[in-house]
Amino acid sequence: MLPLSLLNAAQNRPMLVELKNGETFNGHLVNCDNFMNITLREVYQTSADADRFWKLKECYIRGSTIKYLRIPDKLLDEVKEEQNRTREANKGSRGGAGGGARGGRGAPTRGMFLCIVTTAFPDEDDPGRGGARGGPNINILQNDGKISDDSYDVLKSAPVLYCSVPLLATLALAALDFSFQVTHGGNENYFFRDNLTSAQVLLTSANSSSSLKRLVVAMPAGNSGALAYFLSLDNSTSGSNLTVTLQNNTQQITTDDFDNVGIQANLNFTGNATLGVTVAGAVRAMRDYVEGSETMHEIFNYTLASYNSSSVQLHRQWINATGSGAYKTADFYLNAVSGAQLNVTPGNNGTYTPPTVNILVDETGSGILQMRFLTNETSLTGLSPPDLFLSEGSGNDSALNTALTGLANGTSQIAQQVSFLTYEDTFVAGGWRFLTNFGRDSMIALRLLMPTLTPEAIEASIGSVIERVNTTGALCHEEILGKPTNSSRNSPSQTYNLHLWSDLGNQPFYDKMTGTGTGLGHIAFDINTALVPASLRATARLARAGVIGNSVSNVTLENGTACDTNSTLADVADSIAAVWEEKALPFFKVTLDGASAEARLQNFVNKANLSEALLNDTTNATEASNKFFYALSLMEDGSPVQVLHSDLGFNLLYDNNVSQELLQRVVEVLQPYPWGLLTSIGMVIANPAYDSNTTNIEVLNNAAYHGTVIWFTLTLLFYVNSLISFQVVAARHNGCRSSAPTRLLRKQL
Repeated sequence: MLPLSLLNAAQNRPMLVELKNGETFNGHLVNCDNFMNITLREVYQTSADADRFWKLKECYIRGSTIKYLRIPDKLLDEVKEEQNRTREANKGSRGGAGGGARGGRGAPTRGMFLCIVTTAFPDEDDPGRGGARGGPNINILQNDGKISDDSYDVLKSAPVLYCSVPLLATLALAALDFSFQVTHGGNENYFFRDNLTSAQVLLTSANSSSSLKRLVVAMPAGNSGALAYFLSLDNSTSGSNLTVTLQNNTQQITTDDFDNVGIQANLNFTGNATLGVTVAGAVRAMRDYVEGSETMHEIFNYTLASYNSSSVQLHRQWINATGSGAYKTADFYLNAVSGAQLNVTPGNNGTYTPPTVNILVDETGSGILQMRFLTNETSLTGLSPPDLFLSEGSGNDSALNTALTGLANGTSQIAQQVSFLTYEDTFVAGGWRFLTNFGRDSMIALRLLMPTLTPEAIEASIGSVIERVNTTGALCHEEILGKPTNSSRNSPSQTYNLHLWSDLGNQPFYDKMTGTGTGLGHIAFDINTALVPASLRATARLARAGVIGNSVSNVTLENGTACDTNSTLADVADSIAAVWEEKALPFFKVTLDGASAEARLQNFVNKANLSEALLNDTTNATEASNKFFYALSLMEDGSPVQVLHSDLGFNLLYDNNVSQELLQRVVEVLQPYPWGLLTSIGMVIANPAYDSNTTNIEVLNNAAYHGTVIWFTLTLLFYVNSLISFQVVAARHNGCRSSAPTRLLRKQL
């Protein structure tokens, strides 16, 4: 890309950087990364009002704060040839007759831009020479892509930086632009991202039999969006066939005053419709309505703003006004485009009664409305596929190189899908319901994707977790940026349910997430048998690599003796990890005789309302066989919660030395449901079939978050690492059982 090529060539050359707040930095470029983060040396800083100046030895400037860069024109010739070879596709511009390059957070601008540098760079000893802010005088000339005679006269006497957009750095964001569609679960999902915004638009599929047609708009900016239902206005049979579809290629960025940015698209209605329940504002509020009781407190309702026969605006005012009087808002518009008009009747009770909005199509039976959603929440800077994924051929084995095919260059839609969820400041957890930071989910996804990711992308994800650590050491489980329907919090917040601990000692680790998720137990299997020793091993590796200090002092071992003064932190961490790996697992062992296991299984099938035919499959029957597995958790008195679970996947991923006994327990859970975890569509994450506490049959049912439900992430985690572990142990122990149980799992994936 032109900007990065220029910046690479500009190292140790003069550069002037102007920030979005108006401050300027005039110095020499030291380095610049893929996120446009810049380090300058010998810097003169000028305030936004040009009334204060500072001389700095070195400074670091975050790319997301930069408005534009200015460099000497002679660098253009040095990189032009390379640019033409490597980025042929970027020759054209998005300006001119095509609508112009996109400007900042205001309305899109038109045409080409000339940046005329009439004083190349001021003398380093005189920061005030050359302009009001101590930098070069800059004249910006806008035209329609042609250089006028007057401009040419200027060109002959001044260095020139000629770009297709006014902001040089904006060119680096070209790779962020993409638009794709995913059809899934009776819904059409449209994803869009450019250098100003990202958005997902969801519509009920045209072939759906549901009488409710749902529209969802979701943006990671403030985790904001809109949810709207459309119902047929006609009572006739034909009226029940209402469909609402998105016109191809109409989704695009939309901007408005006061830093409002969003998404717009044209919707085609095949009959008269009325606007049903509408939620505007926080995606969490939308999710709570859809997944909850479908109720919402009236304080969170929108306000009917402007309306007429061709347009209606629904305004959502955030209730967290700032001291400066600035407000965060969201606006949802429906504008008639062709073949339709609006009939709007305001409610008679303020915001407590919503307006009636009817959509009336003409005699052709089809009408087109433009949907717009905007918010002035801060947009996130996305990671493009080249910034996110390692380049093809850079892997250390053939399998990784195969996986990297089409990722970095963005030709794979999978690359675009993952890219949509990744940003410089955070990795969001998923599509519209989870379009925000979930610490645990983001970290698990990062761990699985890590072999394919660039160091910068990995640091961005880890950094987003660290930045959200609470003062108590708690990690952010879910970042709540918008306004939930069931909360009165007045500011962005985080739900801190994941905890860091300042000391390990020899105490068991208590799960701080959810009692129901661990079968009402308090001491979780995965934390104590996998994550604690893995953290200790990681500490040892960091210490040996010199990333953290490797010395220890005043360390007392479990038997009360002082640590050998010659020991290093790495040695101590490894020795403690070995104790956890050896001693923790036996606490979770569960052994059931064949008769008890069979009786509990029969009782589970009856209480869970499953088919008796499941137990008639003699190929899976285990009558008269003892049952061995590891408990999901322990109660406070140490008694096991006798639930089969997929948390063994973390042991397979992190254990330093996977034992043959652990793999035997893996084989035990990799049996068809209800004997084990495998179903015809995937692996459930928990199965309470053998639990003596029959309450857990309801606690961990197929409607529970951590119950007999399928999480693809854990299925993948379990499959990949069990396959690897079986192969490793088979090589180590010639008589080890084969990896046959994973074949069904592989087929499902």
